Amino acid sequence: GNTLVYSSNWVTTQTIELLLNGGNLQVHNGVTCTIASKAVQPVTAAKEVQLAPSLISIKAYPNPFSSSTTIRYVLPVQTHISLSVYDHLGQKVALLAEGNMSAGEHQARFDATRLAAGIYLYSLIAIDAEGKPVVLNGKLIIAR
Repeated sequence: GNTLVYSSNWVTTQTIELLLNGGNLQVHNGVTCTIASKAVQPVTAAKEVQLAPSLISIKAYPNPFSSSTTIRYVLPVQTHISLSVYDHLGQKVALLAEGNMSAGEHQARFDATRLAAGIYLYSLIAIDAEGKPVVLNGKLIIAR
């Protein structure tokens, strides 16, 4: 039989091995494939690793707070992220995290001791499998 190894360029890089044995298709890694004109085409693999806003969770606790808070976020897959805090004028006041992050739970501490009381916005930007940004925002209240 023939062996085709397909390496993806998705957020989580993985190798999927498809084996053709006399017309029988053996699929590894849970990828659904079809055979058309002796070609193997993945038809649902991309959807299995898509980064959707509904799959990411983010929350700040405590909120409201007086001096500092912790922002916890969960990523379903490895991805590049940026977590920032903005004031009411849209000016970035803090960059809390940036770079490639593994799947799972993460946290960043926000020290607001030098900032005035008021409402701030935190924003998590993650890159999906197609290279498009997924943005989640939340409100922070500094109460003194």
